[in-house]
Amino acid sequence: LVAVIAIALTFPVVAIAYLFSFLRGQPFYEVHRAVLNSNEASQASCVHYIEFSAFRSIWKYWPRMLRIVTGHFAWVGNPPLSPDEAATFTSEFEKLWFKVPPALFTSPEAEGCRSPWGDQARAHAALFAVKPTLIWKRNIILSGLKRMLK
Repeated sequence: LVAVIAIALTFPVVAIAYLFSFLRGQPFYEVHRAVLNSNEASQASCVHYIEFSAFRSIWKYWPRMLRIVTGHFAWVGNPPLSPDEAATFTSEFEKLWFKVPPALFTSPEAEGCRSPWGDQARAHAALFAVKPTLIWKRNIILSGLKRMLK
């Protein structure tokens, strides 16, 4: 319900993304696949999601709220991974990434990590999966909101 309200309140973002993409001659959005769970990459369930290609900020992730509404993504978690990216996760430690759902606000990004996800991002994601405290979730949301307002 919160995601539906957030979508309604921030819907002008869609028009801005469309205008920017038109002016820059870029596609309006990009379609991606996210692994939802993965004990083995070959048996992972996936979902499609979109991102606005005209934005370079966290606003490009605005369409992820649609996946929050459908229950595939969460507000706080780890960044979504493609099946190819998920296949590179081989150790039990790395696979902890999948213990929490893909999300709009993510633990590695809150800690300053950026894609492509390296060892530091994998460590933050695994630690968050093991002990996702309310304080850490709050800090992740606050970090994401700060990036939205910049």
